[in-house]
Amino acid sequence: MKLKFLLPAFVLAAALLSGCGGLGKSSNSGSVRLVNATTDYSALDLYATDSKAISNVASYAGSGFVSVGSGSQTFKLTQVGSTTSVFQVASSVTKDVNYSLVAYTTNNALQMLTVTENETTPVSGNGQIRVFNTSAEVGSVDVYVVATGSDLTSATPIASGISLASSSGFVDVAKGTYRIVVTANQDKTDIRLDIASFTLADQQVVNLVLTKTPGGVLANGLAVVQAGNVTAYQNTSARMRLVADVASSGVATVAVNGVTLGSGMTSPAVNGAYSLVTAGSLSIAATINGSTVSVPGGATAAAGDDITLLVMGSASSPNFVVIHDDNTLAASGYSKVRLLNGINGATAGLTLTIDYSDVANGVTPGTVSTSQKVASGTGININVAASGSSTSLYTNSIASLASGSVYTVFMLGDNSAPVGFLRKDR
Repeated sequence: MKLKFLLPAFVLAAALLSGCGGLGKSSNSGSVRLVNATTDYSALDLYATDSKAISNVASYAGSGFVSVGSGSQTFKLTQVGSTTSVFQVASSVTKDVNYSLVAYTTNNALQMLTVTENETTPVSGNGQIRVFNTSAEVGSVDVYVVATGSDLTSATPIASGISLASSSGFVDVAKGTYRIVVTANQDKTDIRLDIASFTLADQQVVNLVLTKTPGGVLANGLAVVQAGNVTAYQNTSARMRLVADVASSGVATVAVNGVTLGSGMTSPAVNGAYSLVTAGSLSIAATINGSTVSVPGGATAAAGDDITLLVMGSASSPNFVVIHDDNTLAASGYSKVRLLNGINGATAGLTLTIDYSDVANGVTPGTVSTSQKVASGTGININVAASGSSTSLYTNSIASLASGSVYTVFMLGDNSAPVGFLRKDR
């Protein structure tokens, strides 16, 4: 594959428009379409100079192109049925240039990416792929294009280290059907998106846009074909990990949807590594101390979720608690910390303090607090006690919390001898 470097087309604040036109192109205009690459907005409208240009673009879909006059313009997005702007930017459009305006969300804010769609047609037998990363949550990623059914063992990425607000150059790829895999930067085992079958047509130019998912680590994909269709490639997986917390040091082996989350784990223990499982209904199979136990049905995982599966209680009748993890990164200079209470036989809630300030209160067994932002640094004092008590159940007076990272304070084990520890989740 030949990598061809071009000037980046990832422009966050430079979009287009000058006056709304019809679907036909005038002699002094460009063309735009709206792509709604958000899951937060079920449908969006596009306005130019307070006139509606494009209507009702559904989540993970794109509109057709409309003609707009060249020059300066104010561009805004609204939710369908409203004239109140949810995003607005001063913009410019060039005559005879086509643009896709890609609306996306990151860091809890709606943003827009402008993709210029005037790339020269590739030579016969080839197509081209360019990658955009719109997710601060996903972080820096590599992208592989391999034969369908192939693994990544000997593969070389077509794009490497693509982080928020950046894009790859165009890559020439022979026409055909491929597997496209997005991984964490320089880690082939940390798969963020796996498109099992992607067909690149002859002389086709594709912009692959990566967007965030609920858990904050996995990615969704959107293929924007130059002057062609917009196709969603949303994640079909969730990430799960096991916390073995069966009373009296019970030994747990648990699989979910055929994927083993932990084997022979002596409680209390946390498997720090998340595993990919098929999203949707969760079929949980478990043995405790070598005996198969009954697991209630009904648990589900949304695509893109990060989940901690907490197994606690007695060996003969354990409880399986599905905990949704927010592993979106903390802001620079801060960490995110939460408290998980897995103490068997306890009834009282727990309080978490960091540097003597309350971070969580009344966290009852089998539950977790909401992550809170705290200043990162070293020599940090972390303390857990029963709510209303001054007796520490866990203390760490020399904790280090890295900037931007996510942590859980686990309180596990039996009420007679609880065990606490700090774990970096991301």
